[in-house]
Amino acid sequence: MTTSDLSDNEFTLVANRDSNGHASGSFFMDDGIKSSQGSAFYEFQLSANSFKKWQMDDSTQIPHTLSSLIIANADDLKDSDFACYTSNVDHSVTQLTVTPSTSEDVPNFLTISAESGIDMTILKDIHYGNSATDLNICDVKSQYYKVSGDAVDITGKN
Repeated sequence: MTTSDLSDNEFTLVANRDSNGHASGSFFMDDGIKSSQGSAFYEFQLSANSFKKWQMDDSTQIPHTLSSLIIANADDLKDSDFACYTSNVDHSVTQLTVTPSTSEDVPNFLTISAESGIDMTILKDIHYGNSATDLNICDVKSQYYKVSGDAVDITGKN
């Protein structure tokens, strides 16, 4: 297949974590037709239950849709139960499907996917984890402070 054959298809990224749980890499895509074509170039970093994307260049109109992110060496992520991505356009949050590997043959993969794919041009971050042990950034309620005990008077009148 050529690059132009692949340009209309979704793709999957595989992040193979090191012993510290980190991974990084780059993604380059051109139109596969002209020598003076536009291109898309992104850099990625995976660490601390988040996948960050930096757009280095995108001078093409080629659609590039991420269908899934597969995280390898993910034994410690087998209890993950949430995932979402944030948009760099309006900072909106979109829920994703998180699927830990259940096969005994391949016990250390975590797959994060979207039913309709993720538009790479608007992807900012992907967050994932276990809601019992990790801060669930995908839950809007987690963005508010919680106070135990009596309410604090912040009016300054007392």
